[in-house]
Amino acid sequence: MRAMCGRYVNAKARGDLLSYYDAVEGSDQQTAPSWNIAPTQAEPIITERLEEGGVVEGRLLTTRWGMVPSFSALLILRNYCRAFQLGQSS
Repeated sequence: MRAMCGRYVNAKARGDLLSYYDAVEGSDQQTAPSWNIAPTQAEPIITERLEEGGVVEGRLLTTRWGMVPSFSALLILRNYCRAFQLGQSS
């Protein structure tokens, strides 16, 4: 099995995604198709929400993608505690 490098392809324009998923535009940030999308780049996603009356509404949003390591919260807490200790006088 080959390792994934963390990149993917989005070969569709926003209009094509809106039509295919029968979604509405939910973001004014525009993106273009790309053959080399890396983590932290802003890219379109489709979200669905159940509205009143049982109607499912699809929405095209723009978001950044990427993995957040499970230990990142611990690093933030550790750095906060260090800063707090440095701010106290002995």
